[in-house]
Amino acid sequence: GDVYKRQPLIRSEGARLLGEIGDQRAVPALVRMLRTDRWYCKITAIYALGKLKDKRALPILRQMATDPGVFDFAGKYHHDMLRIAAAISLLQLQDDSGVKKIRDLILTKDQIVAFLYLAPAILALPDSPLYRELKQVIGLEYLLSFRKRFNVDGQIKIVEALPFFKHKQVLNLLKEYLDHFSPYIRARAAQALLQFNPNRRHLRLLKKRFQQEKNLLVKLKIAYWIDKYEHNFLKKELILKSLKSADYFLRATGADIIADLGDPKYSKYCLLYTSPSPRDLSTSRMPSSA
Repeated sequence: GDVYKRQPLIRSEGARLLGEIGDQRAVPALVRMLRTDRWYCKITAIYALGKLKDKRALPILRQMATDPGVFDFAGKYHHDMLRIAAAISLLQLQDDSGVKKIRDLILTKDQIVAFLYLAPAILALPDSPLYRELKQVIGLEYLLSFRKRFNVDGQIKIVEALPFFKHKQVLNLLKEYLDHFSPYIRARAAQALLQFNPNRRHLRLLKKRFQQEKNLLVKLKIAYWIDKYEHNFLKKELILKSLKSADYFLRATGADIIADLGDPKYSKYCLLYTSPSPRDLSTSRMPSSA
């Protein structure tokens, strides 16, 4: 139902959840989004179809990888991001035409920024001769050359890509990002540090950061990732505090963590997340689509 709602952000979130649920009955609704919706709804639907791995999505994904149906404005990367995202989903469906479509895009257009935004997804592809050429395009040195050029969203993508490079320089970079002014980047850097190497020293470092951190989102994320390695570090009180927040993104993060924990005793607290907060109502912000 959410993918047919008027609010585009709710449609986008609904598409993401359909992919996470893994029910292939959602394929027709997601395909409809690709034909009619805005670019950021389309890109979420593309990711969802890649997760569902249903062959019925192959024709529309091949079309999106060639012509995503959005304007190709100079200095904007939506057009090429959609094409690359569709090509990656084709690879997830074991359609090798995705490799050629990505390669052609890189060779024929100077839109490397769009490519780098999707670098984490490409680096996460299985290691095989077929994908190795694509991964080699995203070398560490080349990736870091865009640090000053990228905004916060782009910096997050760099942080997400760093753990794939097993290099000493990466460790120093991740520690730098733990001090970044953006709480979203600090939270992502904590996860990336443990993905890079979840040793005792790094766990101690993040515990210290957890005590020092003032931002609730970052504290929640750090506790969540430490809890992956040291059970019971993430406390119920911290999750409930996030669900009662006036900030939509923080409530969404808390609800996602509850879903990942899979503990029935937490499910009732999601009711806090599914109700719009006073701030949502006063500013017409998107209520939850959980």
